[in-house]
Amino acid sequence: MNLAAVYALLYSALLGTAPNVVLLSVDTLRADFLGCYGCPYPTSPHVDRLAAESLVFDDAVCEVPLTAPSMSSMLASRYPRMIGMTRNGLRLPAGIQTVAQEFQNAGYFTFCVQSNWTLKTKLSHIDRGFDVYDDHFHQKRWGILKGERSADEVTRIALECLRDRPPEKPFFAWIHYSDPHAPYEFHKQFAPANKPRLFMKRTETVRRKYASEVAFTDAQIGLLLDVLLSDREGTEAASPDKSGESGESDGSDGSDGSDGSGGSDGSGGSDGSDGSGRGYPLRERGDPAGRRRDNLVILFVADHGESLYEHDYLGHGRRIYHHEMRIPFMVYAPGIAPGRTGVPVRGVDVGSTLLGLAGLQPLPGMLGVNVIADPPPAGRVRVVETYGGAVPKLPGARKRMAAAPPQFQGVIADGWKLICDGASPELYYLPEDPGELDNRATAETRRVSGMKALIERWDRETRRGASEEAALTEDDLRALEALGYVE
Repeated sequence: MNLAAVYALLYSALLGTAPNVVLLSVDTLRADFLGCYGCPYPTSPHVDRLAAESLVFDDAVCEVPLTAPSMSSMLASRYPRMIGMTRNGLRLPAGIQTVAQEFQNAGYFTFCVQSNWTLKTKLSHIDRGFDVYDDHFHQKRWGILKGERSADEVTRIALECLRDRPPEKPFFAWIHYSDPHAPYEFHKQFAPANKPRLFMKRTETVRRKYASEVAFTDAQIGLLLDVLLSDREGTEAASPDKSGESGESDGSDGSDGSDGSGGSDGSGGSDGSDGSGRGYPLRERGDPAGRRRDNLVILFVADHGESLYEHDYLGHGRRIYHHEMRIPFMVYAPGIAPGRTGVPVRGVDVGSTLLGLAGLQPLPGMLGVNVIADPPPAGRVRVVETYGGAVPKLPGARKRMAAAPPQFQGVIADGWKLICDGASPELYYLPEDPGELDNRATAETRRVSGMKALIERWDRETRRGASEEAALTEDDLRALEALGYVE
C-alpha cells in the first residue's frame, strides 16, 4: 500500500469515511460579478447559497490570467513558469505530478468534466490522474467552431458521472464551466439589463452579455449543487434543460460604472482564525447544514477574471490589473464554520488545500499552502505575471515564446500592488483603490524600489521549467481563434 493510501485510511478512520472532494471552477469569472462578492444584482443565487455555507476568501488572485497556465498551477501547486505552462497551447511536462494522481493513488475514483478547448488532453496533458476526463466536445455556433462546451451540457455530464461512479469508492471531481468566456452570449431567460439595449453604450452592452453568461452558468451550477448538497443518497435531480424555467435574473450588468465589488475587497473581513495558526473555527456538530454532507468537500474557484473595458481593455491574458487577476475562492468542508476571511491566498494554494482537506499529504515540490489548516499571514508577498494570451500559428513559436520574459510582472503585499512592464511602474493601494485608478508610483518612490526588489528576488528563486509544445490541428486553431487566443 502506498503512502497516500495510508494517509487516506488514517483520515477516514478519524472522520468516519473518506470525504468526496469537488473542485468546482468557472472560466473567466470575475469575483465582483457574484452576489457573495458584492455584486448589487442577483446574478448568482446558487453560488451565493454555497458561499453562505462556506469559508469565503475575499483576497484571492490567480498566478497567470490564462486558462491552461492557471489551472495547471492549481493542480500541480507550482508556479506556471516552473512547469513550463506560461501560455495556452503548451503541455504540462510528463514529470509534473498533480493532485488528481495523488487522489487516484489514495483509492479515489477521479473524474473531470471539461469545457474549455485549451484544457483538452491533446493540448494541455492536464488529464493525468483522472479515471474519466471528458473533453469530448466539438460544437459550432452560427457555423463557427466553438472553443467551449455549454454549461447545461457540463452539468448533464457531471450528473451522469456522479450516477455511474463506483459506489464503493470516494470520488475526486473537477468540474469546469466556461460560459463567461468570450464570445459572450446573451441568454433571454437571464436578462440582467433594466433598459432597452438601444439606449446602452457599448461597454454596457458587453457587461450585460457577460452578466447573462454568469447568471446562466450559476443556474446550471445550482442543479449540480442540488445533487451534491442533497440530504438524499443518489443523484436524482431536475433535468438541466429545465433550468431556464427558474433562476431568471433581472439585473446584473454592472453598468453603473463601478467595479461591482460593493466594497468587498477583503479589508472588512475577519481572518476567521484565532491568531494561533491553528486554522479556522469548526462547524458545530449540531449545525443543520451538516447532515449527510459531512463527507463532502467543495472548493469553488475561477481560473482568472476578465477586463470589461476597464483600463481600455476587453479580455484577459495581456494585463495584470485586478479585474483579470482577482478570483472567487471559497471552501465548503466538514468542520469548517461558514464565514469570510481577508487572508491573502493564490492559485497555487488550491492543490495543497484540496489534498489537506482529504487528509492527504502535499506532493513533493508543491509550493502552495493549505489555507484552512495553515492560513497565510496578512503580509504574504504574492508575485504575479503574464506572458500574453495569443497562441502563434507557426510551429515551434510557442516554445520559443515560452522562454521569453513576461510582458508584465506585479507584486502584492500589505494591500499595495506594483505593476512593472519595463517602462513606468504603476503602484496602487488596493483597499482604497480597488479599480487601480490612482497611480502613486511617483509619490512613493521608496516603496516602488522595495517592491521591485521583491520581484527581483522571486525571479532569482523561481526557476523556469522546460516547455512542451502541443501540435495544433486546423480545428484546434479555429477553436482557439474563436476564444481569442490565436495571433
